Amino acid sequence: PLTDHTLGTDDGSYGYIDTNQQRKLNDTAVLISHSMTDTGSSGMCFEFFYHMFGDGIGTLTVYLQKEGFQPIPMWTLSGQQEDYWFQGKVGFIVNSDHSILIEAKITQNEEGNIGIDDLSITNGYCPTYPAYAVPPNSLTTVQPVVTTGVTTPPRPVTAYDCDFESDTCSSWNIVSKPELSWTRVQGPAASQQDAHNPLFDHTGSQSNGYYLLLQPNTSIPFPSANISSQFRSTTMNNNRQCLEFWYFIYGSHAGTLSVEKLSGSSFSQLRWTTTGGKGYEWYHAQVNLQSSTSNPTQFTIAIEGTWSANNRGSIAIDDITLLNGTCRTTTDQCDFDSDDSICGFQNDPAGQFNWIRGLASAVQQGVNPNVDHTTQTDTGYYMLAEGKNRN
Repeated sequence: PLTDHTLGTDDGSYGYIDTNQQRKLNDTAVLISHSMTDTGSSGMCFEFFYHMFGDGIGTLTVYLQKEGFQPIPMWTLSGQQEDYWFQGKVGFIVNSDHSILIEAKITQNEEGNIGIDDLSITNGYCPTYPAYAVPPNSLTTVQPVVTTGVTTPPRPVTAYDCDFESDTCSSWNIVSKPELSWTRVQGPAASQQDAHNPLFDHTGSQSNGYYLLLQPNTSIPFPSANISSQFRSTTMNNNRQCLEFWYFIYGSHAGTLSVEKLSGSSFSQLRWTTTGGKGYEWYHAQVNLQSSTSNPTQFTIAIEGTWSANNRGSIAIDDITLLNGTCRTTTDQCDFDSDDSICGFQNDPAGQFNWIRGLASAVQQGVNPNVDHTTQTDTGYYMLAEGKNRN
């Protein structure tokens, strides 16, 4: 760069690497901060300015290194970013002595340079900036997004509502295996065990809040077969009810999260399921507990996490609520599961054929979807416009 960032003139100084000075591919230059103590629950923010210009620009990466451990990438960018100084930020929470590492790496045999200037570490967690600078398999540094806009009418609190702030709630029980169990945790401790785990709960988006985390037992060998652990309700009566909760499932190889309806030893009905590979945030789930087919007089609900030896990632749940009636978030949303009225929509008489509300298990198999989107089971409904015999 012809000027530094601090003064904006050629009188200022900055740190840089030059890729055309007889460098070899994968050569690195690393700056290491002095050792710092734990950040506390409020975290810290590392801010800096970077300049990455030229066809031969490599990669700039910021690492967090806990004392005695390998560095973990928190922030990274590669390639030319135009001939300007840009701001970078990354937040982190760590409960032990640690250092910050800044690494520049040669990845091409072309000319270019990487410059850094105006480094600072301040109190208080900050989101990663720019947002696309989060590296794969990184220490998770983005504060989970709390989704807004989902509203439900005022209602009395039920015995099945649970935010995990004081305990795991008396109307629910953890059914664990030696290799796998649900555990009530706080974000900082959980994220130190595995960087995929959320730093913040959903209830208040706070690092000192609690949530329920699916945790493999690392002290014993994990079997080759899938293992499941359940968070199971006490017995409830069959009515039209909606189970709502928030879930976190992060990592390309995370396991499976499901909701099952159980009665006795022989009845098990899958009501909802999802798998890994989602973003680093809390997602909202709604599950209609009454199905269109089998409805035992009494049943229990199991929120089940399934894991294997090959899984990597995080599965967590928070803020469980039970509502009377079918699930309906707002008046302008419709999942077609509640009744035959299709939420006030109607077919246009000018059309050549109509949309039909269909039960997934009753439609023509091999041609139409055999599960709906809402529940991911064959007991859900969706709207179908069949294109056959329309000549």
